[in-house]
Amino acid sequence: MGKLFKLRLAITMLALVTCGCIKSQELEQAAPFEEEGLDAVLCITIDQSGSFTEFFRDRAHTVFLEIANRFFTSGMGGRTRLVIGQLSGNDNVMLFEGSPGDFRKRFSSPEEFSAYLESQSDPNSSQVYVATKRTVDHVLAMSGITNETKVLTVILSDMVDSESNTAVSQHKQDEMLLSLANYQRSGGALALYYVHHDLMPQWHGLLRKAGFQPGYYIIENNLSASPQLPSFE
Repeated sequence: MGKLFKLRLAITMLALVTCGCIKSQELEQAAPFEEEGLDAVLCITIDQSGSFTEFFRDRAHTVFLEIANRFFTSGMGGRTRLVIGQLSGNDNVMLFEGSPGDFRKRFSSPEEFSAYLESQSDPNSSQVYVATKRTVDHVLAMSGITNETKVLTVILSDMVDSESNTAVSQHKQDEMLLSLANYQRSGGALALYYVHHDLMPQWHGLLRKAGFQPGYYIIENNLSASPQLPSFE
């Protein structure tokens, strides 16, 4: 009788689950937590090729801090991420990702941060197209990015790509444009500072070709102490 009762009970429970009288725990199991969307993401990619390394030590680090402070204190909310990348011959483009507080804990002084950048860079070449593509691809793939997230990518560079082969350079540029177009469709803003004067028209053309609208991108050939930031309005 015991075995028969257990068999009947099992059949009854199976029928109840099948007809919907009892919810299946497996079907109704919720995720252990829901991920919160990010309010804002700031990505700063720094040129570490040629003479820009010395320039960064002298001036750009102050501008870097100014941009970060203004962006994260402009009503962007509390769930934020800071991403740091480098633009040189090293294929390892992305170097840091965390909260602004994590950055301050990781690097206690400008000298420590500059030394870390130099240690992770190859100054013998400047992979502008490749590094820009990898930067915006990385930002869009970040966990927590939503339609409401304010995203700004800043590149501190003269934007001179060192690729000498014209065909290879064009291919890299085309791949970068595809990533930039995807980035701007997702609402990302872009700021290029210290762009070589002769390359200003080229980069204006490239960003317009990628679909960037006025206000959502900025190109400047200098690096002022308080640079203009793109608008998100």
